[in-house]
Amino acid sequence: MAYDLSKISISNLLGPAFNAAVALTRLDERIARSPVGVTGIINERYVVGMTWEQVLQARLIGTAIMIPSGRPYGMWRDLMMRRARANAFSHWSWDSIALLSFQTPIYASIIFLSGATGLALILGTATAALMMICLGRPYGMFLLLIRRAFRVETTVGAVASS
Repeated sequence: MAYDLSKISISNLLGPAFNAAVALTRLDERIARSPVGVTGIINERYVVGMTWEQVLQARLIGTAIMIPSGRPYGMWRDLMMRRARANAFSHWSWDSIALLSFQTPIYASIIFLSGATGLALILGTATAALMMICLGRPYGMFLLLIRRAFRVETTVGAVASS
């Protein structure tokens, strides 16, 4: 099948990519105003001591990395949640372990690439790790809500219910 490119407008060709970029920008703006985004900014600016330019760089790198790492994290979380027992403490613990073990190395890389070094890198990573322990279960519950809304099954074959 051959296409006559002269009959395809540039706006039809590039429109979806532009709309996706606008949607990602709006999502990043919402995340920046959310408590999670704000805590990351506070951590980077005041614990790590990064300049505002470095904070912006970290936020942009983070946005670019988090989109393709979403599915692998979902699979990792499913694997970790298989270990959870049928009680709230176990679910909280395993959700936190999943988030901590997957996202901490990524976050450390992001702030390193944005200029954090030495003790600032260690303190920033440790502070983020503490936040991840606290936010692991709420984030896991949010992911389940999204999976249910879009009827996505877990990678272990069960319907999203952890």
